[in-house]
Amino acid sequence: MFAAALPYFEVTRIAGTSSYGLLVFAAIALGIATTIPTAQRYQLAVGEVVALAGVLAAASAIGAHLFDVIANQREYAAQDPSLWWKIHQGISLFGALIAIAVVTYAWCRARGLPLAKIADCIALGWLVALVVGRIGCALVHDHLGTPRDGGRRGIFRYPAAT
Repeated sequence: MFAAALPYFEVTRIAGTSSYGLLVFAAIALGIATTIPTAQRYQLAVGEVVALAGVLAAASAIGAHLFDVIANQREYAAQDPSLWWKIHQGISLFGALIAIAVVTYAWCRARGLPLAKIADCIALGWLVALVVGRIGCALVHDHLGTPRDGGRRGIFRYPAAT
């Protein structure tokens, strides 16, 4: 099976931070760095694009958690309202993407920047960040699920779907 082919890494702490947290930091740093050449190619102010990318790092984390609470943890949030502030307890890619789109649009509108060019820079940078982050998910066996029936190799089902 596909899961057996992936190397298994124990999640350890490095300088008080989980290795997954360090990988997320590296993904964001690489994503931001990737926006720079695209900004230069479009003759945009690199500082403006990097500043937006930094804001989007925070906005995507917040959006990812808020969306997860709304979509998946509403009952728990009703019992424990502090869940809204516990960003480490659930995130959703959809929430991150929505936050990135909304904040990018608002940033360009407020500053009179060309949305299409800025969106190109941001999309490329956050695609790189997403790929590195998803590699991290695979390496720590976050989303593999269980093998499906039917003999199809590499196809997995989440435990709740069985």
